[in-house]
Amino acid sequence: PDNRAALILTASGDKFFSQGLDLQAYSSTPEPQQLLASTFYKHLRRMLTLGLVTVAAINGHCMAGGMGLALTCD
Repeated sequence: PDNRAALILTASGDKFFSQGLDLQAYSSTPEPQQLLASTFYKHLRRMLTLGLVTVAAINGHCMAGGMGLALTCD
């Protein structure tokens, strides 16, 4: 059997791939912002060590956290 696999990230529309993370939208206190940021960084680390080919098919604007996610791809 062929065990090759890949992950392709893309958006459903053609205008935005990702508008990023809006940390200030969650709370005016730093604790929820730090929790969101640390969770996001954990996911970025997971993407970097996924063990298969990853592709970001950027089909629109890509900003902030979305660009960070795209940069974790091969």
